[in-house]
Amino acid sequence: MAYVVAGAENAVIILDIPSPSYIPSLRDSFTRSTFYSKLLSKGSNVRSIFHTCGQGVLEDGAYVDFMNAFPPTANHIISSPDYDRDQATFKASAIHQLRMNKLDDAMFPIPPPSPELTKRLADIPNLPVHSFPFEQGLAVDIQSDARPVLKADPPVADPSLPSSVLQTFAALQHKVIRQDARLQLREKQKRHPKAARERYRRFDDTAIIPLGTSGTHASLFRNNPSILVRIPERGSILLDAGEGTLGQLNRLYGQSGADEILHDLRCIFISENRAAHHGGLASLLAKRRQLDPPAPNPLYVVAEYDIHLSLREVSDIEDLGIEDPASNGVFPILIEVVNSSLGEVDTVRAEWASVKRSWEARKTLCQELGLLSFQAVRASAHPNSYGLDMRHKDGWRIVYSGRNVPTRAFPRAPANTSTVLIHGCTVEETRRTHGSVRRSVRAAIAVGESVKAKHILLTLFSGQTPGSNLVLKKRGKSKPLVSFAFDHARLTLGTMWRMNLYLPVIEQIFRQDGYLEEEDEDEAPQTESSA
Repeated sequence: MAYVVAGAENAVIILDIPSPSYIPSLRDSFTRSTFYSKLLSKGSNVRSIFHTCGQGVLEDGAYVDFMNAFPPTANHIISSPDYDRDQATFKASAIHQLRMNKLDDAMFPIPPPSPELTKRLADIPNLPVHSFPFEQGLAVDIQSDARPVLKADPPVADPSLPSSVLQTFAALQHKVIRQDARLQLREKQKRHPKAARERYRRFDDTAIIPLGTSGTHASLFRNNPSILVRIPERGSILLDAGEGTLGQLNRLYGQSGADEILHDLRCIFISENRAAHHGGLASLLAKRRQLDPPAPNPLYVVAEYDIHLSLREVSDIEDLGIEDPASNGVFPILIEVVNSSLGEVDTVRAEWASVKRSWEARKTLCQELGLLSFQAVRASAHPNSYGLDMRHKDGWRIVYSGRNVPTRAFPRAPANTSTVLIHGCTVEETRRTHGSVRRSVRAAIAVGESVKAKHILLTLFSGQTPGSNLVLKKRGKSKPLVSFAFDHARLTLGTMWRMNLYLPVIEQIFRQDGYLEEEDEDEAPQTESSA
């Protein structure tokens, strides 16, 4: 794919070549087109060419010859996984993770380091002289023949912590150790049979991993939600797949670890027909299709009909594995069918969108994941927005509230069911004030109380969001426990109570970095600070 920005005095070209198989058609396009052929002439006004190259492209002599066909004064800026350093893009978020790792290395894991580069551009024969790797901070003057220069990285917060904060960390860690010991002793005294002990172990290890929650400096007003739920010995469920979800998986787990997640993924639930909620869906499916060995089980996508239809249109030009007959393909479940407030569903559609197929697919999904129920709930004010209510045989219930799903929409929790509410507290940018965020938090707590949630995990917030730190204050002995979702945190049902305990020190660090404002504490919703 080629993009050209041309003016009277200069031109910039952006080339995207996923694999060597694209090279012949690319060269042919520049040969046959009158416009493109002019750019290849030695006297053309091409100043800079950005090359996004998949594996094997730069090693192909035909592509190097193509690069040399441009004027010798042109800058060639090359982005390729084999020749690029994989650096942290959102440095404020990365530093937050490093700091919190000193508090709890299990809840805030450090992403694996990028592998060392084994290839250099200098080793490619006949590469144009003015060829440079694309690196963060690379500045290119496209108005002249000036060579690219590496700018100094902007100053970022110091990842080290003052001794006072480290002392607070040590006190919190000691408190966590004592509470863990009490909980373990309490379980041992119950003398559960072996089967029950295994169920409790799986319960404790069920993980909720935020991937796109605006819990970072980089996405203050751009929400691309995505939350991974990992069920031990069963598989994983992805709640929404905003733009960049695949990148977040790669950052957190590394390339091989992200492949394992996709290998293990069993269901993707899309809560809303907006690009922010499904913009990364097609890239996830395309990457899953490339796994070697392939995923052993089918993947069920729960979304509105229009989203499924768009995936089928994309699959005409890119293999997404839609309903692959090998039984490990992508199978649709219409969210309208699994909605608790379902009226009549339009059945005048293709066979793949029939009500019967969706019901059968949901039944199979529940059996394979050990779910007792999997129910979508529609938001009355936003007909294209849904929540999700799912209960598991191991005794947990996770409620994903979606956008503006009313309190009364979710059914009451059965007895002896431990519930986690994942709530997206969205407030429009133009209306984001202390009062509006405070009301949104109150609404989340109301939903949590209605479903008897033990924990509420607030998403779509940032440390900078006005009013968000109001929930960090002490609420006495009231329930449920309220916590924030931070991207790349690993929360398990057995250790989620720790996040609420850590919130005051997280607030302290954010305030030192200037991400929190001083706020009026009147009528502030608060949280309990102990398990």
